[in-house]
Amino acid sequence: MSEILVDNLTGKTSAGDITVTSEGGAATQSLQQGIAKVWAYHENQSVTDSLNVSSGTDTAAGVFNLTFTNAFSTDDWAGHFTHNHYHGYISNADRSSTTLRTVGRDDVGTLVDATDGNVTVHGDLA
Repeated sequence: MSEILVDNLTGKTSAGDITVTSEGGAATQSLQQGIAKVWAYHENQSVTDSLNVSSGTDTAAGVFNLTFTNAFSTDDWAGHFTHNHYHGYISNADRSSTTLRTVGRDDVGTLVDATDGNVTVHGDLA
């Protein structure tokens, strides 16, 4: 088995242009586009582990804001939020290149704080 040890990967055509070939060899995918740019785990409305998150703020019952360390190029990123209750989503309110808002609700629609919240975001960093 071979091993490659590197600190940085730079594309040959351009710095961020690194393509990965599929297992069957028929398809390719951009490595940079496939990597989550933000992820966070928050427990009881407090960030306990994360990537590219500078802070988390409990703003109201069931509402939690995350601020990114490094901004996205626009607010056109894709994100996903799950939590231990029934309904969780990333709100379009106050969505920007540097922040997101998660909202958690129980099975009857009441806003509830997430005791186990998970967020991932994909997109282009600035």
